[in-house]
Amino acid sequence: MRRLTVSLLVLALLAAAGWANSRYLTGLSGEIIVLLERAGERGAAEDWEGAENLTRQARARWETSSGYLSLVLRHNETDEVNSRFCEVSALIDGREGPEYAAANGQLISQLEHMSEMEQLRWRNVLCRTMPVARTVRQPILGLDICRD
Repeated sequence: MRRLTVSLLVLALLAAAGWANSRYLTGLSGEIIVLLERAGERGAAEDWEGAENLTRQARARWETSSGYLSLVLRHNETDEVNSRFCEVSALIDGREGPEYAAANGQLISQLEHMSEMEQLRWRNVLCRTMPVARTVRQPILGLDICRD
C-alpha cells in the first residue's frame, strides 16, 4: 500500500509539473506572439522603427527565458526560433516589407507550434514518448493518434 501511495504521489507531482510547464510556455509564447503581431502591423505601415522596437522586445522576452527553455524544449526548436528572430531582424534592417511579413508570420507559426507541442494532450504524450508509435505508425488501442 505504501508503494502505491508513493507512486501515485510521484505521478501527481509529475502531472502538476507538466501542467505548470505547459501553462508557462503557453503564456510566454502568447506574450511574444502579441508583440510580433504588433510589429507586423507596424511593418505593414512601414513604421520600421516601431517594428524593430517591438521585435527587440519580443526577442528580449524570449532570451529572458532561454535558460528554462533549453531545459524543457528540444534544442532544434529553440535554435529554429533563434534563427527566425535573426532573419526577421535582418529583414527589418533591410526594410524588406513582403519578405519581412512572411518571415514574421513563420516565426509566429513556429512559436504557436512550440506551444501546441508542449500541451498536455494524449496525442503529444503518446506520440512524443512512444517511439514505436511514431516510427511504425501503428494505431494505439485502435486509434491512429500519431498521424500527422
